[in-house]
Amino acid sequence: MRGFQRVSYDPNLMICVKFSDDMGRNEEGVDLGGPRREFLRLLMETIARSPMFEGKENGKNLTLDSTALREDWYYIAGKAIAVRLVHGGPPPNLLSPTVFCLLVNGSANPKLEDIADTELLEKVKKVSESTTLEDLEKSNAPLLDYLANAGCLRPMRSIRDRDLLVQDIVIFQVIHRVQGPFQRYSVLVVVQSDQSQKE
Repeated sequence: MRGFQRVSYDPNLMICVKFSDDMGRNEEGVDLGGPRREFLRLLMETIARSPMFEGKENGKNLTLDSTALREDWYYIAGKAIAVRLVHGGPPPNLLSPTVFCLLVNGSANPKLEDIADTELLEKVKKVSESTTLEDLEKSNAPLLDYLANAGCLRPMRSIRDRDLLVQDIVIFQVIHRVQGPFQRYSVLVVVQSDQSQKE
């Protein structure tokens, strides 16, 4: 974080990495690419484990984390991934297909399984499995506050309303809820990767 936030940091310059031991002594050797690739690999692992992402390994979505927003960590994570792209590090392999589609195409069709919050996922599954209007109303009851916050609260007039409601919940949870973090995260990833392809 400190390195990427330095005023003197220039993403166009080649990164030279030196690892040190627990005592602070530099390891011997010249960075011919191996230490840099190892650093970039460790960087991607750390970003994937951060509170900015949630979900399965190699299928992570962005989270809404107030500290990360306040400290602008999403922007720094985007910068780090862009640097990894430009400097030939290992592929990040942390993003879900939904987030990848959002980055590349600007739109995506998330699936129910993209909801990383297991408690919410179980509640939404119950809604999706409702077969009668009465079941649908019962399965909606634990979600009323969530639906109001998501802008999805509306009367269910028929069982056909079920699929539209599930789709609205999934889109809100996976895309709209994290729009602020996504904008900060994606601004540098897309610009830097476009620049690296031109070179």
